[in-house]
Amino acid sequence: MSSAPAQTYYVIMPQQPPDIGASIRPIARLLQEEDEQVRQRLVVRGFQVLRRFAKKANAEGLHGQLHALGITTIVISDLATRAHLFMWCKSARRGGGGMALADFSGAPLYCPYPDFVSVSILPVRREDGTSTTFIDLHRKSAPITPRLDAAMFNFPEMLVRADATMDHFLDDLEANTNLVIERQFEENRERMTQVVNDIAERPSEFAPTKDALPSPYVRQDLLNASIYSFLIRAQLIESS
Repeated sequence: MSSAPAQTYYVIMPQQPPDIGASIRPIARLLQEEDEQVRQRLVVRGFQVLRRFAKKANAEGLHGQLHALGITTIVISDLATRAHLFMWCKSARRGGGGMALADFSGAPLYCPYPDFVSVSILPVRREDGTSTTFIDLHRKSAPITPRLDAAMFNFPEMLVRADATMDHFLDDLEANTNLVIERQFEENRERMTQVVNDIAERPSEFAPTKDALPSPYVRQDLLNASIYSFLIRAQLIESS
């Protein structure tokens, strides 16, 4: 019996533009799939795992061949997925062309505004039937994503106004950066379950303890949100 590979490389297809215009037949031959199956792949909204490989060169080879046919894909690995950290932040202060965030242990993380590449808004369910919203701040320089749970983040302290809300925070962020506020998770939430099942590893988390949460997050929803956010950043970093 052969042992499992130490690491898997994944070729991920993000949502393709509606006017992709690619010829189906050469893509079908490359993927060894029926034309109709490929046609359906090209209209899927969100992410899908196309192939898994034990060798990076094979994954990058397929990535390159699909690129030549006009198809956008990204390559991720188990290591990259596991090495990515989502860090829940409790508060922040503005200054010096950025923000000094603090996690729930009080540890600081300074992020200059130019280091942010995008922001993802992610509604996440809780076990008690309520929900909250994550604000994930994707950074160019490091695979550490500050995550703000809108129900637990101190917006008034950061913005120095008693009535400050998540919307005020996003307005302030847009005023200080050229960021795109990405809001597509809600429509991709259920579809992400299959993507999560297709990827062996999970991003790391530095989250508040369960007793600090209003209610624990629904685990599948949390995984779906984290893998989705991780892939959004990977797509942006690869295309930059």
